[in-house]
Amino acid sequence: MFSQNLDEFNRTNEGPPPSSNGWATVGSYGLKVSSNTCINDTGGQIGVARFLAVMSGNCDVWAEITTLPTDGDSIYLLARANSGLTTYYQIQIKRDDSAGDTVIVTSSSGTIATVSITLVSGDSFGLRVFGSSIEVYQKPSAGAWTQIHAATNGAVTSTTGYVALKMQSGAVNTFGGENITSTDGFAGKSGRTLSKWMRVYANGYDISGDTRTVGPLSAEFEQANLASMVDAVKGYLPNHATASIGALNGIFNNAATTGLNAVLAGPGVKRHIVVAVGMRAVPSVGGPAFVVTVNQLDYGVTEAAGAVIANVKFGGLSQPDEVGFAKFWGVLLHANTEETGANTAIGIDDIMDDSHDGLVMAWQLTAFDGTNITITAQHAVLNVNGSFANITGATSGALTDVGAGIAATAHGLTVNRYLRWQVSGVFSSATFLLVAIRG
Repeated sequence: MFSQNLDEFNRTNEGPPPSSNGWATVGSYGLKVSSNTCINDTGGQIGVARFLAVMSGNCDVWAEITTLPTDGDSIYLLARANSGLTTYYQIQIKRDDSAGDTVIVTSSSGTIATVSITLVSGDSFGLRVFGSSIEVYQKPSAGAWTQIHAATNGAVTSTTGYVALKMQSGAVNTFGGENITSTDGFAGKSGRTLSKWMRVYANGYDISGDTRTVGPLSAEFEQANLASMVDAVKGYLPNHATASIGALNGIFNNAATTGLNAVLAGPGVKRHIVVAVGMRAVPSVGGPAFVVTVNQLDYGVTEAAGAVIANVKFGGLSQPDEVGFAKFWGVLLHANTEETGANTAIGIDDIMDDSHDGLVMAWQLTAFDGTNITITAQHAVLNVNGSFANITGATSGALTDVGAGIAATAHGLTVNRYLRWQVSGVFSSATFLLVAIRG
């Protein structure tokens, strides 16, 4: 993120405004370039300039502060601003040696939030706006970008705008901004792929190594016919979901417990199935997954060119609408990898906003060494470790062995923008897959 530099100020010193790189002064006081940094041209006043590139309504702005403002002064970054800077989103990076440094997040309509920080020379700050989502980031000179605030605010609805810089004192040596077309970290999780990047899990077992083909993966909303033979008119039940993974064609594997024959040999059984789809690579966090609980109709074995082939057919949902939610495609919160303790990492951003109709969580625990483990989906408004909390109802409960299942929250529950996995219990290692499906 924040990768495009609009101006590094690496040129001959020049007075106000710094117009040679596409700037315009706004108001009476401008900025100037001095020794490869941008500073206020008039001491004691706020120098203001906007960069002339017109951004989309979804954009960011950032700057690296090489010289701190004096005590009581601020440096400001503006995004989605109009030409006169009378409408905007803004972060005010304020130095205060007595009360503590702060970042004050505002729009032209008023203050949104105040965040306490420690301001150090070499820090970079960034503001991202898209839709009504407002995010603020900080990056130490030798560190990584970290989100320090997130909010929802619809005060400025412009579809285009400028980015701008205001300074009372101090110096900035890079200034950047760009249009936002996707969220960070999980781009490339959709598109064309190959079947070799799919993985199939059934009732807690990874049967991908024995599977040749699976599908079609289908989710349909047909009208169920409720008319009897004596009804004068037909009655229908609308919006009734049906889903299936069709048929699985695999290689006969008679290995005890984990082979395809051991996992799927018994027809007439309910199966928790997850088909994870890797996009040009093995499935990973943020990628799509298809989740169903279906009835297995039959299991057959045939010989083909000297090889023994297993054919498995699946029917419709054994639990209608997947515990009350008529959605079957979700996102991987955890690929089928091993964990030995609790999660302290950040989560994923899959929709750029909160949702308000609950969540379905599906898990496949494929290996386990311990007494018990509870797998939970967590959410947060701010994508930092300390902000995450359990989603009510999105928990496996205490598991003691390999297996699979689905849990659902209540309808109408708000699920925050950022999601991640979490585990607790008494165990030394656990290998599992976790999928979240927003309602």
